[in-house]
Amino acid sequence: MRENRPLPDRIKNAPSLLPGLELYYGAFMDLMSTRKIGDMGGIAPIGWDIIQYYGICNDLNADQMEALHYHLREMDGYYISHYNKKNSKSKTTMKG
Repeated sequence: MRENRPLPDRIKNAPSLLPGLELYYGAFMDLMSTRKIGDMGGIAPIGWDIIQYYGICNDLNADQMEALHYHLREMDGYYISHYNKKNSKSKTTMKG
C-alpha cells in the first residue's frame, strides 16, 4: 500500500476472472478500439466480422469461436450499457 493508505473499494472489490476466460477478456480488450463511434457520441458494438477475424487469426477451433462470440457479445453489451449511462449522466450535468 502506498503511503499506508487502504486500497480503493473498486480495486479491493474487483471481480475475479475465472480460469480459462482470459482469452476472451484479452480479445475484448484488443477489439475495443475497432468499434465505431457515432456522430452523436454513441458507440456501436464490436462487429461480428471483427470478432470472427480475430478468432481465425488466433487459430480458434469451432467451440472456442462460438464461445468467443458469446463472451464478447456479453461483455460488449454490458460495456455499452455502462457507457450510455455514464454519458447520459454527464450530459444531464452539463445542461443543468
